Amino acid sequence: MSLLSLIFLFITCSAPVGPIEEKSFDAQPLIPTESGNITMHPLTMRECGYNIGDVACGIYARDQSGSWQRLHDYEGKVILLEFATLWCNFCMTAAFYHEDITKKFSKKKFQWVTVMLENWKGEKPYYEELHEFGIMYGMEEYPIWAGDRSLIIDERENKVKWPVGAVPTFFVINKNFKITAIIQGWNTELIIKELKRARK
Repeated sequence: MSLLSLIFLFITCSAPVGPIEEKSFDAQPLIPTESGNITMHPLTMRECGYNIGDVACGIYARDQSGSWQRLHDYEGKVILLEFATLWCNFCMTAAFYHEDITKKFSKKKFQWVTVMLENWKGEKPYYEELHEFGIMYGMEEYPIWAGDRSLIIDERENKVKWPVGAVPTFFVINKNFKITAIIQGWNTELIIKELKRARK
C-alpha cells in the first residue's frame, strides 16, 4: 500500500461533520482519454471546477449493472453527489437515509448519485459489490458508480480534483450544474437544508 493510500485511509471517516469553506485547489478541467473512465470536461465545454461556486466537472463511470453513466445526464436537477467507500460505517449510515431523503424531493427534480471509491479491500469496487450494496440498502434503482482515487487526486501532477478529504463527502449541485455546498460526514438536517437551498 502506498504512502498516499495510508494517509487517505487514516483521514477517512474521521473528519468532523460539516460544510467545507470555499477554497481554491487549482483544479483544472480534464479532457477524456481513450479509456473514458475519468472525470470529464462538461459537455457544454464551459470551464469546470470542484469548489463551491464552480460549474461541476463531469464524471463518466460504470454503474452497478456495468452500464456507462454521465453526471451530466442529470443536468437540470438538484444532484447530491456522494463519494463513499464500501468499508466506511458513516457511508452505510447515509445509505439508510437514502430512501427517506429521496422521497422528500421530486424524482423529476432531484438525483442522488453515489460514487464508490473503494471496496472492502481498498481496491476499485466490482459491479457485483455495488449491486449487492444497492440491494442491501434499497438503492437498486439508483445510480451507484464504480469510481477510484483518480477522481479525487491526480498523483502524476499532484493536483486535487474532487476535494474529498474524508468519506462520505457530499457535493450539492444545483439545476445550473453549479456546486453550492460541500459537506464532509453525515448530517441529515444539514444535507436537507443544503438541498432545499440548491433548488431555489
